[in-house]
Amino acid sequence: MHMKKIYMRYILLNSIFLLSLLTPVFSQENRCGTTEASEELYRDHPELLQKQAEYNAILQQKIAEKQSQRSPNTDQVYIIPVVFHVIHTNGNENISDEQIQDQINILNRDYRKLNADLSGIAKNTPFDTIAADIKIEFRLAQIDPKGNCTNGIDRIYSQLSNNGGNQSKLNQWPRDKYLNIWTVRSIGAAGVAGFAYFPSDVSTYLAPYDGIILLSDYIGSIGTSSVYNSRALTHEVGHYLGLYHPWGGTNSPEVDCSGDDQVADTPPTRGHLSCDLYTPFCTVYNLLNSSYKFSSVTASSGTTDPSAVPVNTGATFSAAKAVGVSANSKENASFAFTNWGIGGDTINHDTAYAALSGAINTGKYYEVTITPTYKHSLTITKMSFSFKRDSTGVRTYAVRSSLDGFASNLAASVSPANKAIKVQPGNIFFSFYDTTAIQNGSTITIANYKNQITPVTFRIYGWNAEDATGTFGIDSLTFFGSSGVIENTQNYMDYSYCSVMFTKGQKDRMRATLENAMASRNNLWTTNNLIATGTNGNGQLCAPVSDFYTYNPLLCAGQSITYYSNVLNSMPSASLTYQWEFSGGNPSTSTLANPSVNYPKAGYFDVKLTVSNSAGSTTTSKIWYVYVRDNGGDFLLSQGFNEGFEDLDRYNFQWHKRDLDDNGYGWQRADVGFGSAHSVRMNGYGNFQTDVDQLISPPFNMYSLLDLKLSFRCAAATKATIVTEMNDLLNVSYSVNCGSTWSNALNLSGAALFKNGYHPEYFVPNSDAQWALYEANIPVQNPNNKIIFKFEYKTGSKSNNIYIDNINLSGAVGINELVMQENNVSIYPNPASEFATLTYRLNQRGNVTIELCDILGKQIAKMDQGTQTEGDHTLILSKNELKLNTGVYFVRFMAGKSSITSKLIITD
Repeated sequence: MHMKKIYMRYILLNSIFLLSLLTPVFSQENRCGTTEASEELYRDHPELLQKQAEYNAILQQKIAEKQSQRSPNTDQVYIIPVVFHVIHTNGNENISDEQIQDQINILNRDYRKLNADLSGIAKNTPFDTIAADIKIEFRLAQIDPKGNCTNGIDRIYSQLSNNGGNQSKLNQWPRDKYLNIWTVRSIGAAGVAGFAYFPSDVSTYLAPYDGIILLSDYIGSIGTSSVYNSRALTHEVGHYLGLYHPWGGTNSPEVDCSGDDQVADTPPTRGHLSCDLYTPFCTVYNLLNSSYKFSSVTASSGTTDPSAVPVNTGATFSAAKAVGVSANSKENASFAFTNWGIGGDTINHDTAYAALSGAINTGKYYEVTITPTYKHSLTITKMSFSFKRDSTGVRTYAVRSSLDGFASNLAASVSPANKAIKVQPGNIFFSFYDTTAIQNGSTITIANYKNQITPVTFRIYGWNAEDATGTFGIDSLTFFGSSGVIENTQNYMDYSYCSVMFTKGQKDRMRATLENAMASRNNLWTTNNLIATGTNGNGQLCAPVSDFYTYNPLLCAGQSITYYSNVLNSMPSASLTYQWEFSGGNPSTSTLANPSVNYPKAGYFDVKLTVSNSAGSTTTSKIWYVYVRDNGGDFLLSQGFNEGFEDLDRYNFQWHKRDLDDNGYGWQRADVGFGSAHSVRMNGYGNFQTDVDQLISPPFNMYSLLDLKLSFRCAAATKATIVTEMNDLLNVSYSVNCGSTWSNALNLSGAALFKNGYHPEYFVPNSDAQWALYEANIPVQNPNNKIIFKFEYKTGSKSNNIYIDNINLSGAVGINELVMQENNVSIYPNPASEFATLTYRLNQRGNVTIELCDILGKQIAKMDQGTQTEGDHTLILSKNELKLNTGVYFVRFMAGKSSITSKLIITD
């Protein structure tokens, strides 16, 4: 199957475990539509907001009671019966039983905390301790609402698989017994992968909306889906069981932090569209009290600063210490130790940096360590300090950190500007003058310590003292940055691509939902319901239900088509056998699942399929399922063709109507027309959006045509009042290979189609002025081909009726290829009462056929004259022999590549 290309590119890792760490809830193109769907309900039913508030209050009370009474590991495992309604049009969206079972396995893995990627939960957070086994399991139903055996998969052919929404929730099973899940090919709202409603939204009169709808390629991890899309249903079931997004009741992740998800142990979050585990957004603290003052340092306080360390929320600061230098500070209230590396310039103490001979000694430094606290991440962007030396003190100093193993100096600058300090290559500070006054402005920029959870240590090295007694002093050591509370990015209800968990609070809310009568959730897991739905653990194998389809049941003699079995109620592990029977087909029988069959002769033919497994068998027969046309065209277009739908037999047997959904909304003969009594009508009034219905013409012979023009009259109206809601589509196409492929002739929509504008009532045209004329030129690439036309109508959101009449086909014949010409043909007497004589002259030898048709084009007689020589010929037409009534007839002469039609009038 063709896999839908909507996945973000990700790196293929070597283990399933690492791959699972990249499993998102939704792709970046398609997300949860629950919020939008709920808001639409609230606009139409504002009373639901109050019901939701009341429901939340009930749940909170229930949760508090449970938490006060709970004993460890005493929660009952709740089993939920599930039915999947696969809404499809026989495409890839008709996903396999195996893909659905894979999704059930994923749900049970995620809701029972059995997923291997739990080990990847963010470190330095409480989330590993509050990740919860929800103790909810899901099982496909094995007994349907009527008591019949089922595999829990209900397949429904419907165009509502396209542009899916609440209208696509077909054949809902009782929601007090089953969790209903619908899968569709596409969803109406752009960028939506699926949605579910909260129990309070669908508790009463909106019960038909209850359940989950999801794109078919977001089901499971195999088939048309992938690991990347496999947890969307885990998320939507969370909504079905009362969970909000972590950022609350909006669908605006990464916007603000004002929302509330009604769960105590999920920290405030603005939501995540990426797997950013440690960046805090909603609870952030700037480092405000972050300066080392060295106020308690004395000449006898030792190498560790006894002063109070900075105190900030989200981070702890170590005491500053001196390493590898003197035992005590030489000055009070600052770090000013001696015994640094020697190498000072004694010739030019002002500017001679190049003359300094010393090198950094990595064993001599001042050091501080900053550690993020539990639940927090830390960002440090800058540090600054003041510098002081005595007359023989150090001239150079630098800062390094544990971020790179103290390998290189951090980016240095002087801010505010200070002429006494210059930054040299390698980010080394140089004391430019001999002054012993304190110098401010030594600044370090820290680029790679953002949203970290590990400690970081900074060291300040000094060297190039003039002697061992020279000091290196620092004071007012200050750090700039922020800390923040780490958010639960990996929650299943977020949008990140690393979702792995529910919290204990979310568990309590979901289980409280299942224990509440709102929307009948409390009956799903009861013992009686598990027995009634066959999900109590006593599995059974169902006899398969036979069904099949083909994409083109209209074909020409000699063509082949492929049949596709569409078996229902078959367990993935059950072995199936197939027995096909094809009347008129070659082969006439087959045991393949999807056989190809050739039809050598014209006619209507039946198809039968029997499918069996060890539990039994069923047979499906479709009468006149295939129509095979004769290889000759029903009508010769060189003399034109007009269809006014006055001939009921021709409409019934030569125009084919395909009601793809078999819902009764298809092309029908109407008792109104353009200057006539009849036309065809597509009943869009009351029909559902995206329904597709086809009207297919008989085949026409284009023999000798040089060009072809199609024209028809159309009367259409709409219930829409704005152009954007006029989303119906009438597509006219043609095929020159008997329907194997189609070419577009004309597309009509919007104002171009609805010339009659807004009509809220059931539209019926009442004057010829309401019938618009449409025309299309059809290229004739091979004049020997037959051609058929298809009028396909796709219903819009506010459709009304559309009528078509007076379909006209006309073309030009190549004169140089004519065996005879119009002035060589005559009929006399005309009108005639008993006999008429037909005379005609052939310009050259040719095969001659003469047809007699009534005024509606129905063939009355066909006279094959065989091959005749050049010259004059005569044929007597007898009223009695031909059984002609009084009226108008058409005599069509076909000779070689020529065709001429003349009128004949029969009188009493």
